[in-house]
Amino acid sequence: MNATEQLFTAFAKGLDATSVRHCFLRGYSEFPKLAPLSDVDMLVHPEDRDLTESAFRAAAGEAGFDVWQRFRSGFITRLFAYAYSPDDGHHFFDVDIHTSEASYGIPYLAADDLLPHVLAGEAIHRLPLPIEAMVNCLGHYLSGGSMPDKYRLPWTAHREDTASRALLEKAVGSTRAEQILSALAAGSPAPVLSNGRKVGGGVRRRLLLRHPITSAWGLGAFGWGERIRPWYRPRGRFLIFLGTDGSGKSTLVAELLKHIGPRFRGGLVEANHLRPGILPQISALFHGGRPAYTIEDMADPHRARPSGMLGSALRATYYWLDYLIGYPVRILPKRSRNSLIVFDRWFYDYLVDPMRFRVSRDSPLPGFLHRFLAKPDCVLICTAPPETILSRKQELSSDEVYRQVEQCRHLA
Repeated sequence: MNATEQLFTAFAKGLDATSVRHCFLRGYSEFPKLAPLSDVDMLVHPEDRDLTESAFRAAAGEAGFDVWQRFRSGFITRLFAYAYSPDDGHHFFDVDIHTSEASYGIPYLAADDLLPHVLAGEAIHRLPLPIEAMVNCLGHYLSGGSMPDKYRLPWTAHREDTASRALLEKAVGSTRAEQILSALAAGSPAPVLSNGRKVGGGVRRRLLLRHPITSAWGLGAFGWGERIRPWYRPRGRFLIFLGTDGSGKSTLVAELLKHIGPRFRGGLVEANHLRPGILPQISALFHGGRPAYTIEDMADPHRARPSGMLGSALRATYYWLDYLIGYPVRILPKRSRNSLIVFDRWFYDYLVDPMRFRVSRDSPLPGFLHRFLAKPDCVLICTAPPETILSRKQELSSDEVYRQVEQCRHLA
């Protein structure tokens, strides 16, 4: 049994040992296995949400996992756990804890509607197949406009089930329920009304009219948690790799994107070099929009002498503005989503190797300006024995390599 299976088993057993009213909705079909890059969705009674989260954290700790992210948005709490094993690599376990089935935060089936139907006494608490298929189909349909075949086909086969039909009518109304069931019989994955409009919007308007307070609260909580809060508490990860040439940054970034990148499913995985690139190179401003150096010149990063104190201040300020403007324009919109943004060097390189940018090593301005820039989630400083670095790249003198290695260690 691998680490993920151990966590899943411990979590299920931990819930069974408590009074938590719950069932698993999706992602458990191969229990205790977890399909790669999938998550587990479960429904709990609102009064038991905190206890469920505590049970997951306890099980994660026992299985050697770290719960590294947590988001709560209205009726759903998302927990992300991670573990690494030298024997079998990286493990991810993501669980979504629902207290109601909702569409854009507007609840259409409460926990009290579904939990009485739970089949207990099995390996894992779940709903009867007709109800489970209906709930999963309806959730995808109201939010995305279509029903995945893996849920639609079982529901089609059991669409005459009395209990699932009654729950469907309670959620969407008898008229729309009949339209959805007729579309199922016809094999359509995306039912529409007779006037061509999709059902989801009408269902949400119906719920707002019938349950205005609960619906308005859910919609507001969804908007806050999904659209506003990520801009000041980002979901994505923003990482910086810093180190002298030859310290292994590129290799480590490539391995990170290979092994960790797939975790950010449906999001963005992006590696960048040095700057956001909002502003052009200074040399390009005076040479028709193209840098004045060539690829061959880059093999000698200290080829040009640093500017004087005034020139160094102007250069540092100009490039600092690129970071200051570039973060909210190019990075924060991605960071607010499920994304992994990696930068090689960033503005920290102006503290380690200012001469690369023709900034005087004696200029105090880079050390002052970097305090006003957005901070990444983590800065990983790569270093190695100077002899190893010099064996990989001979772009800098041995004295400069020694100095930069010590500067990186001091910065750490």
